[in-house]
Amino acid sequence: MLMKKTIILLGPTASGKTDLSFSCLNALKGQHSFTLINADSLQIYRDLEILSARPSNEELKHHDHALFGTETGDKNFSVGDWCTKAKHHIEQAFSQGRTPFLVGGTGLYIDRLLQGLSFIPDIPQEVIDKAEDNLKLWGHQKFFQELCALDPLCQQIEPQNTQRLLRCWSIITHTGRSFYDWHQEKVSPFPYPYLLILLMPPRDKLYQNCDKRFDHMIKAGALFEAAQLYHKKDHIKNPTLLKALGIPQLHDYLMGKCSLQQAKEKAQQITRNYAKRQLTWFRNKTLPICQKHTLLINNPLQDQSIVHQNIKHFLES
Repeated sequence: MLMKKTIILLGPTASGKTDLSFSCLNALKGQHSFTLINADSLQIYRDLEILSARPSNEELKHHDHALFGTETGDKNFSVGDWCTKAKHHIEQAFSQGRTPFLVGGTGLYIDRLLQGLSFIPDIPQEVIDKAEDNLKLWGHQKFFQELCALDPLCQQIEPQNTQRLLRCWSIITHTGRSFYDWHQEKVSPFPYPYLLILLMPPRDKLYQNCDKRFDHMIKAGALFEAAQLYHKKDHIKNPTLLKALGIPQLHDYLMGKCSLQQAKEKAQQITRNYAKRQLTWFRNKTLPICQKHTLLINNPLQDQSIVHQNIKHFLES
């Protein structure tokens, strides 16, 4: 009988997660069967293939997979939504005799999956729509002030964090309880043994990869993807999608506000900053809760065989 174990591959943007994940699946083919489950908050969107560096359909078609390009931008998609869907696909993988193999760079997704997610009742769409209307009418600063008047605990939120502001407003107006109050409730942690493979490459190498990858994205059609996304912007409910790495900068170029070189350089800088924040998150938040279950990898390209061996040993021990 297959023991229910899970593999998690986590790392910052441009660290080589996709290549390493497919390397693992191919190396262990014939010995173990896997379901590849996306744990990246941008790769989940259908309209963001190039600028999220999502694996191509050609790459994915050879493997059982889930949550890649499955969501549209016409509704909000929260960490709770991801956890619910990820748990479903994890259980489905087990029922089919497969090992769930989660791969992505969204540390919050993995942290909440492993530590457990507080139950918050579903919020009706009309409540979410009303929150969005208020934000547009008042602007961020007044919306933030009104939210803090309703829920003083929200003073800790960054006023420009649109998604969190809307979420907190919707929760307190619908349930009468603070978002942070709900999160104090006891939750059940992830019930299965797992191996976390955490990629932490040297910062200078990671930054080089960020720059090279954005160059590749431009050649692969990122400009067209950005233009298509902005044509749909009035129907996009999730603001995160329009703020994805590279999207605002390429839109500025398309609107004639800057040169392509300027847009590219700014997007590359923002991507490097994002990678730095991810490394900090993994070091300060992920590692403390997963230390005993973690394999740290500094050079994903050179250490592929080490990763293969550790996965094999974990699954067969």
